[in-house]
Amino acid sequence: MTVFDRDEERERIITAVLGDEPLPDVGGDIPPGERIAKDVVFVVGTGGQSMRYRVHNLAEGLMELGFDVSTLPGHRVGRLGECPAPKVVVMFRASNYPTLPYARMLLSVQQRGGKVIIDHDELLFDADAVDGIHYYQTLDEKNRSDYMADIQRYRELLLLADAATGASPIIANEAGRLVPSTHVIPNTLNFRQLHLSRSLMEQRKEEEQKKRIVLFYCSGVQHHEEDFRECAGALLRFMEEREDVFLTVVGHLDLPDEFELFESRIRRIPFLPYEKLMEENVRADINLAPLKNNAFNGAKSEVRIFESGTIAVPTIASRTDSYSRYIQNDEDGILAEGETEWYEALVRLADDPDLRARMGARARENAITRNHYLTVSYNAAKFYGLSMNDAMLENVEHDSLRHGGIDPDCLKIGWVFPELLLNDPDQRILLQIAYHLSNIGYDNTLYFLNTDGDGEQLLQAIHDSGCLIKAKVHGHGQDIRNDSDLVEVDDSWKITAFHPKPHPEHSYFRNLVNAGVYILDAKALEYIVPGRNEDWGRDVFPRILEGICRGRQWPVKPAK
Repeated sequence: MTVFDRDEERERIITAVLGDEPLPDVGGDIPPGERIAKDVVFVVGTGGQSMRYRVHNLAEGLMELGFDVSTLPGHRVGRLGECPAPKVVVMFRASNYPTLPYARMLLSVQQRGGKVIIDHDELLFDADAVDGIHYYQTLDEKNRSDYMADIQRYRELLLLADAATGASPIIANEAGRLVPSTHVIPNTLNFRQLHLSRSLMEQRKEEEQKKRIVLFYCSGVQHHEEDFRECAGALLRFMEEREDVFLTVVGHLDLPDEFELFESRIRRIPFLPYEKLMEENVRADINLAPLKNNAFNGAKSEVRIFESGTIAVPTIASRTDSYSRYIQNDEDGILAEGETEWYEALVRLADDPDLRARMGARARENAITRNHYLTVSYNAAKFYGLSMNDAMLENVEHDSLRHGGIDPDCLKIGWVFPELLLNDPDQRILLQIAYHLSNIGYDNTLYFLNTDGDGEQLLQAIHDSGCLIKAKVHGHGQDIRNDSDLVEVDDSWKITAFHPKPHPEHSYFRNLVNAGVYILDAKALEYIVPGRNEDWGRDVFPRILEGICRGRQWPVKPAK
């Protein structure tokens, strides 16, 4: 039997990676908009929902603790060779892929005194676990060969790293065969989830009064049909016996044909952004987390359990390794294996609303205690070897005691920007001010005019630029004819006319402005009739324009 020698294997990989070429020199300018933090840089090997849990939530928490943090897409990893090495580089789902210089940059960072940590949320580097991957079973021979080659590349990068982190104990333990030290960094609830959970708790109370039972199942990715079969038999029996039971399925799942009998009681919803998912989940009475029990699934994180838990929805889950470690059986959820146990768990929770409420409350407490992004970030910083102080711990404890949200009665601040300009230094300063205000408890909402895209996309773009602000974001694209009241101004920016929406087709107005800050004489308030419902633009504004008082507009961006 061949004995695995980590040091020998590591040297072989280094020789293969470098060949006769030297490591990249330090030097060169970082392009505009790109920033390499001095404390922690997260390099993102793949995108998707995992990136939020493994990168953005952690980066948000580390920044709140006072560390300098930035993120770097995998295809721009070469930038690490153009600046002084950060103290820590965390590479998420990165491999020794031949077209990307992950390995060369890893060695370069180490040579310049930085620490490199590889992070995984699944057993992507363990060849022995592939039999438990349903997707792998669907591949032809060539694609299976390519998949196994990818596993080897993940292993090679781990062998070069200083340490590894994983979303579950199994991942950390398996990585420990390849790296000197490992640590479990669980997936987390971010600030927005914790804040939203507080407002949803009132709705939760209303849902508990309804005379029906709603079961909830969410499939984040495809190929979970085999996992769902773990509870399908018990669920069919349960729905056949009780007409007050309804099922909500979110995401990708081909239900077994037998469920067609209950089509009128099954609600199908496409995959949702995480905040919308919480709003759907809170309508449920019981969350379902079935997984086929094998090595690969045993390493999966508890994300589907604690995300439901934060809004006090109890979970019935399969007895996998990570689920069994997370759930205290019969306390904050129920573990089940086989059709009989699943059926009995469904009946118990459906028949006892008090039990559901108690388990839900404990599930919420467990989620906030164990998965709060600040708590996890604090522990991650200790493992990374970053300097800590007592003030950081006080910040973590204070936020955890608040149960993760802004006080509903706190000051709310709205920011209106002419458009989203991520490379504009003045706008970045304002975003940083809003970021720091949010950290001390203020509720920020950002409005970007002349900007298309939904709020989550815009917030993601802001985060990708290095500003991990916690805020609600709204974009407002231009459809001036139908959605904007317009003012006409002269060359001195004095308002000379007002044109309410909608505007006639093919109309043209001189020098119109549809967005801005209007500065009015306080006497304008005298022309608002008390007790009468009036439109500011259509009723009050024309009186101002008649010369009763003067109005001026700060120029932002004239409408075209």
